[in-house]
Order: sequence, then structure tokens, then C-alpha cells
Amino acid sequence: MLTFCCAGCAAPRHLDDGIKSYFLEYEPSAFCDYPLLPVVIGISPFSVAPAYDTNRIIYREGAFERQAYFYHRWQVNPGGLVGTLLARDMKNSGLFAGVVSPDSRIVPDYRIEGSVEEFLEWDREEQWEARLSINIVLMTEQKTAVRNRVLLQKGFSVSKPCTKRTPEALAAAMSQAMVEVSHLVIDEVHRTLSAESARRSGG
Repeated sequence: MLTFCCAGCAAPRHLDDGIKSYFLEYEPSAFCDYPLLPVVIGISPFSVAPAYDTNRIIYREGAFERQAYFYHRWQVNPGGLVGTLLARDMKNSGLFAGVVSPDSRIVPDYRIEGSVEEFLEWDREEQWEARLSINIVLMTEQKTAVRNRVLLQKGFSVSKPCTKRTPEALAAAMSQAMVEVSHLVIDEVHRTLSAESARRSGG
């Protein structure tokens, strides 16, 4: 006897291929006593260093080595992951008049470009670590010479210990690394734009 599946029958949520996907989850930092800046910031898609330009989780066991898990992967490429979360955190910070994506019809006053330089599990003998390193460039969108458009170019690197030697613990540690990197970037951008505003006003 043939059995047919009706259209209303529930489909499996995912294929049981053994592959697990991970995302970053955290509560963004709060920014108290920071003044609101009346500027709109555009955030361009982040690029990724070739060694980490993949959804597969990269790990280091020894000097000059880079390996990749097969059954454990990031749900999103590290460039998209870091760029999206940073944009979300900047919006939620309440420190800027607006934070927009490149496809927005709103023309930003400033733009951030960034790159993910490291996004990996660093397997030290005593403990695993999540290692996150990014570079950002903050530029004004005003029509001026290119050399005068760059207001800030800086790298940020954070390592956080994993509580266990598992990919799940790595995702938790990487989430904490992202919290700190995000806070550092937002603080640096806010300070830079505050100084730029004071310079323009002659203060």
C-alpha cells in the first residue's frame, strides 16, 4: 500500500546530516552618560581574511597550523556575522541619530568599512580560546580629498577562554569576544566623531 504525505503534514526542521550550525548570542553593552551625536553612520559589508572566509569553524592546534571542522560550522560567514552584529549594537546603543546599511536611501554622514582578520578557536595546551580580530576604517562622506576622509583606522583584537573543549563552548566564548570588540569599536567611533564635531564647531 502506498502512503502519501499531505501538504499540511509537518516537514522536518532540518536534514539529519550531522552538521551543527552556531551563531553568536549576547546582550549588547550599555553606554551610560554618552551624549547623542546627530550623525548618520553607514556600515559597509565586512571583508574576511582568506583563511577565515568560510562557514566552517577554523581551529589552531599548533604553530603555523589551521584546520577546519566538518560537522561544526558558523551559520553565517564571519564577515556577515561580525558586520551585522556590530551594526545592530550601534543602532541599539542610542549614541547616533542613525545607523544604515549600504542599500539604504538615507545618505550617511560617515561610513565604516571593516575586515575580519581572525575568527578562530585557538587550542592552547592549558585551555581553548576564542580569538576575534578586526580592523575598521571610519571615513567622512563629505566630498574632499581621500587622504582627508579617513578619520580613524584601527585594529581590535580580543581573546576569551572557553569553559570546555567543545564547539558549543567556543560559540559562547566568541560571543563574549564580540561583546568586547563591539563595545571597543563603538566607544572609539563615538570619541572620534565627538572630537570631529568639536573641531568643526571650533570648540
